[in-house]
Amino acid sequence: MAKDVDAMRELGMPDYKIKKELKKRKGLSSKVISDVMLGVYTPKRPTNFFIQRTGEINRDLNRKEGNAVPNPYFKALPVINGIINKNRRVDLLEGSLGMSDFNYERTKQEPRITTPNLTSAASVNPAVVQSQNVSSTLPANFASLPTAERSKIIEEFFTT
Repeated sequence: MAKDVDAMRELGMPDYKIKKELKKRKGLSSKVISDVMLGVYTPKRPTNFFIQRTGEINRDLNRKEGNAVPNPYFKALPVINGIINKNRRVDLLEGSLGMSDFNYERTKQEPRITTPNLTSAASVNPAVVQSQNVSSTLPANFASLPTAERSKIIEEFFTT
């Protein structure tokens, strides 16, 4: 969009007309329009709705799975802040966004979710999956099992 604004200026369109056209676009806040006109990118912080919803989902999963995993948003917050700070006021025409240099290492206390082998014949070939009657081999209470147990059952099914 900044390149389009730059091109409009090159063609002689005055800024007030460019702003007028940008304001017609639904979903563009006056802050975004201002940043585009200045040719800079300012990252947005996650909304309160996002933060609250992340907490709700985390609490629901903890209750269903019988875990006490902390809200991942707060674990990620230092990385989010680093990305925001590193990318504040980046030049939209010549700059580049920086997402590197944010190494995250898992601590030993964090639960690890195991997923099924994604290179098995069943996961690669849909015909294999359809030809196998998976539901008859699953326990009746499969849906209510914790994620780790469901993953183990699925992995065992595809490796046997």
